[in-house]
Amino acid sequence: MDPKKAQEALRIAQELAKQAKSATDFHNAFFGVGGKFGDLFPIRSERELFAKTPEYQEIVRMRAALPPDRAAS
Repeated sequence: MDPKKAQEALRIAQELAKQAKSATDFHNAFFGVGGKFGDLFPIRSERELFAKTPEYQEIVRMRAALPPDRAAS
């Protein structure tokens, strides 16, 4: 996997996290249908490799730091 793609994913996720009102909003924008994750990593093997990177771990941490969706509470 191209390390530059992982860095780009992290940069995009950081921008989305700034705009997200909840962890659900962030998750949907990045990981959801039509989200950036699928655009960056359209092939399953790429997604699996990305999931093992420090950038992925940081994205997961950012999602966890966002407030939960109020409707889900």
